[in-house]
This record gives sequence, C-alpha cells and structure tokens, in this order.
Amino acid sequence: MSKREKKTTVKGFFKRWKGWIYAGLALVVVLLLQYFQPKRPEPPEVVTPAMAPPVQRIIRTTREDLLLDLASPAAWNRYAEVLDAHHFYAEALTCYRWAQRLEPRSFPIAFNIAVVEEILGADAKTVDRLYRKAMTFNDRVPPAHARHGQALVRLGEIEDGVSAFEKSIELEEGFAVGHRLLGSALLSLEQLDRAETHLERAVELDADEGLAWSELSKLRRLQGDMEGAAEALEQAEGKPREAGLPDPVRYQVQRSAMDPDSCRGRGSDMMGLQRYQEALEAFNCYTEVVTDDAWAERQRAICQLQLGRRELALPHLLRSQDLAPDEVATLSLLAGMYEDDNDVASALPLRARITELAPDQAVAWARLARLEGRLGRTSQALAHFEHSITLGEVADPGLEHDWASTLVQAGRAEEAIEHFEKALELDPNSLITNIQLGGALEQVGRVNDAKEVYRRAIELSPGGYAAERLAALGG
Repeated sequence: MSKREKKTTVKGFFKRWKGWIYAGLALVVVLLLQYFQPKRPEPPEVVTPAMAPPVQRIIRTTREDLLLDLASPAAWNRYAEVLDAHHFYAEALTCYRWAQRLEPRSFPIAFNIAVVEEILGADAKTVDRLYRKAMTFNDRVPPAHARHGQALVRLGEIEDGVSAFEKSIELEEGFAVGHRLLGSALLSLEQLDRAETHLERAVELDADEGLAWSELSKLRRLQGDMEGAAEALEQAEGKPREAGLPDPVRYQVQRSAMDPDSCRGRGSDMMGLQRYQEALEAFNCYTEVVTDDAWAERQRAICQLQLGRRELALPHLLRSQDLAPDEVATLSLLAGMYEDDNDVASALPLRARITELAPDQAVAWARLARLEGRLGRTSQALAHFEHSITLGEVADPGLEHDWASTLVQAGRAEEAIEHFEKALELDPNSLITNIQLGGALEQVGRVNDAKEVYRRAIELSPGGYAAERLAALGG
C-alpha cells in the first residue's frame, strides 16, 4: 500500500469514527479530573450522649443534609456554622475550607475562616492575610474592618489599625464598638484629643459599653482630670467588658447555637426586637433542657399572647405559677387572662395575692377593687380604690372608669363625675365613659352639662343611647 493510500485510509477512519474518538477523549479527561481531584473528607462526627438533645439534633440533622449533597457549598457552610456555634472550631474550619473550595468567592465563608483561625490562635499575620482576603469579596461590612484592625494592632501596625477602624465607622457612623476600638488605638498613639472624640461617641451610642468607659477613664487620667477618671471608672463598674463584635455574619452563626444558655439569650434578644416567633422557638429549645425555669415559661406565654394564641399561653403561665407561686408578674398575667374571659371568680384571688406580695403598688389595689366592684362588693371596692390613691397615681382610664361606676352604684354620683372625667382625659374617645358621665351628670341635676357630653358621644357614634337621652332632655 502506498503512502497516499495509507494516508487516505487513516483520514477516512478518523472521519468515520470522529464522534466516538472525541467522546472517548472527553471521558478520559473526566476520569483524570476525578482521579486527581482531592477526595472530599467525611464530614466530622462530633455528637456525644452528653450533649443537650437540641444540640445533638441540629448537629445530626445538618450533617445528614450534608451527606446527601457533598457537592453543595451551602451544605458544607451550614454544617460548619453549626459546629462553629457549638465551639467545635477545628471541625468547623475543615468544613468552612471545603465550602470555600466549592464557592471560592464567598465573603461569609472567607470571613468565618478568618474568625475561626483567630479563635484557634493563628498568628496575627495569618489572621491579617485572611481578613484581607475576605474583604476582597466584600469591603462594606464594618465589623470585618474592625476585626482586621484588631489583627493589625496585634501586629504592632497601630496606624494601619487606626485606618481600618476609621473605615468601619465611615461605613456605619453609629458603630459603637468601632468608635471604642478607634479611640483605644488613638490613645495608645497618645493622640488624646482624637481619642476623646471617639471614646465619648462610643459611650454616647452605647452607655453599657464597659470597655469604652474603662478606656475613657484612662484617657481622663492622662489628661490630668482625676475626677473625670473616677466618674468614668464608676460608670464602667458592673457593665459588660467583653471584647466581642456584633456583626451579621457571626450573628448568623450564633443563631445556630442550641445550647441552653445561647437559646435563653437569643430568646431575650428576640423579645426585645418584638420577633416573638423566633423568641418562642429559642425558649422552647431552652425549656426542653431546663424544665424548671419559671421565668422562661412566662416568656413562652408572653410570646404566645403576642402571637394571638391565648389558649397556648395558659399552660405556660400555669406551669410558671407552679414553679414560682409568688411571682407577681406571672400572677398578673394570669389574672389578666381570666379578666379578659370575664372569669372574675378566678381572677379575684390572684389580684388579692398580688396586693399581699406588692402592697405598695397602687395599680394592684385598684385592679383588685375593680373586680370587687364587678362582684357587687361595693364597700370593699371603694375602700381599695381609696387606698390605691394614697399609694400613687393610677393613670389607667379603665380603672378610673370602674372606680366611677362603683361610686355610682353606691349612690355617690357627684364623686363619680371626677373619675369619669379623669378617665376621659386619658381616653377621650371612650363612648361608654362619655355616656356614663352623662348619666352621672343627670343624677346630680347638671342637665346642660349632660347634654354636652351626650353630643360628644353622638360624634363618636351617631344614634344609639346617647341620642335617646339627648332627645329626652330636649336636645
């Protein structure tokens, strides 16, 4: 066979089988990539019987989710956050790094790697490098600059640290910790005037910042203001002095913590933010482990009430009462629920007990008096209303209204008028109070004043009883 014939034969063979050849080459490439690709590790297993059940549960379930999809950066990151939140830092770091391999440009993953490395004691240069890397993906997060500044200060690069702190408050002027860190760094550089500006701003933004007050005390001493130093030190006493940084990325991690202390604290934080469903979930987690905390049971009840689930609140209040029978806050909530249901017989002994436990509370006596009035115990009700006023002002339109109504029942309409008027000062749009004030004015012969009150009631609700009375009085 000639060379030309051989060439033609090879060319024809290649042309004929070209598709299969390309497919085979692609398969070889895929196999080589799989062979040389680093093998993903088995997700670390850390659950032990000594752990609280909610902690075991979240670690186990997030690990199971990860095992279902080892190619998912979100699953690796989620498991890393859960481990991180429960202080399994070395294991968390392994998972964060695998998440980063799969999603190399994620700021939260890179940032958490830097934070965990710092927690594990990495040297300042490594931490500095990791924060710089994280901020190449997002440089608009104030706490990231603040943490980077802290790493720079530890390296002795205080002026660079100052620049990082300045960047943090440039991004968020109301960042109290950023002002405190900047003031502290400037203090170490002996730039007292600049330090004073930022330390004073820190305590203005957060008066409970114990570290800021402590640094301000040092500054005052250096300025020769011993009196000011003593005042600042006094302010620092009893205030938190943790050096923690509030930031959204780490908050997301902390939300995964299911240990009792974390759940209790998160529940309180969510209550303060009026995020009652999240608060309830946190308190549910806490009481799964700590079953004898009356305060937590009451918080669960409050969450249920705020969410409009009164029937679910009652068992928690009763449990709280069982655990702490003489807790005024619990008794008051229980009594209020019974009053809302018009169950005066159940509410009355609770209100009476509250006056025994808190005899100096004017409102407690007034609320007891209101219930007694509803039961027709007029003399007792009036005695307790009168006692309440000796203890202090009761600025409650409902209580003033009930006091007035009880006086009317006792035939003391003249005195009742004063309390109806006080109730209307507090709630001028109460239709029932306006109508009853008109009735009291009629009883004492002040017909023209009664007409005026009925006209006001008609403005609130045209027609009805007020219109009938006005017509009966001749308009």
